[in-house]
Amino acid sequence: MFKEVSCGKCQKLYEKNVETKGQTHICYDCALQSLTGGQHPEEGDFNSSRIMSGEMSDDERRWLAEDLRSVDWATCQPDPDDSDDQE
Repeated sequence: MFKEVSCGKCQKLYEKNVETKGQTHICYDCALQSLTGGQHPEEGDFNSSRIMSGEMSDDERRWLAEDLRSVDWATCQPDPDDSDDQE
């Protein structure tokens, strides 16, 4: 469930997931600016900003966690092209 809150930095109204921990109200744009310091964002900065701002739904958080677990699992698997049988 989402509720409308005002960003503590820019006063923009935005929808925040009420299940998000923490009482700080910071919108996505301000969270991204805070993370990157005005530099070009990296791939993970977008998801981190959505989590920080509370603008990510519970389903989206669950999907992100599943995706990250899948990536972790895949990186732990042996590469089939790297076999000890090669001469």
